[in-house]
Amino acid sequence: MLDDRNTIYQRLALALGFRSWDVNAKNEEDDLIKLEAKDVRKKEGAQKSKKTREDNRVARKQMLSGMSILERTNFLRKEKEEKRRKRNK
Repeated sequence: MLDDRNTIYQRLALALGFRSWDVNAKNEEDDLIKLEAKDVRKKEGAQKSKKTREDNRVARKQMLSGMSILERTNFLRKEKEEKRRKRNK
């Protein structure tokens, strides 16, 4: 904050104890922290979605394995029709 990215007056005010937002000084440390946190959240979100998709796939497989052939056929047919309706809307 006390380098060439800010004007002389901003650096002087910061040295005297003013807050960076009071003198409109750029605080790039905060920006760096935000970017790092954003990257971490993105990676965690990708891992969470991957785990959720896998859990849903396993649950669906277990549900279908517990059905009779007729029930499974009807269920899959209804599921396919619902997907078509959503796609055509």
